[in-house]
Amino acid sequence: MFFNQQQNSAVFPLVLEYPNVNIGSSVVKEFTITNIFDSTLIILNFELSSEVFFTENITPFSIPVGDSVTVNVTFTPLQVQQYNDTLVIIANYDLEIVLLNGNGIMEYSGMGNGVWRKS
Repeated sequence: MFFNQQQNSAVFPLVLEYPNVNIGSSVVKEFTITNIFDSTLIILNFELSSEVFFTENITPFSIPVGDSVTVNVTFTPLQVQQYNDTLVIIANYDLEIVLLNGNGIMEYSGMGNGVWRKS
């Protein structure tokens, strides 16, 4: 089982909130996995259901007792809409879920002459 004093988890934070992101642009957020067990924690896999959130961490990997690993999750929206996903962390002790939330936007700015351009 994963454990954190505030959230009953060795994963922190358990929710990644992304800002409004222009379509085609990307924002990276991170979470940390800490091994609070008395033997090696093995992260077997990360599972995501959407193509707009991804991580470049290669699984499986090990975290020695007392160590931590930072995992980056990139959000690249494809459409103007709200995106919600869950990243499932599958490990040798248990599994944990990190919630992912973000908004894809198309931002325009005026040029002052009636012509609009994409920012």
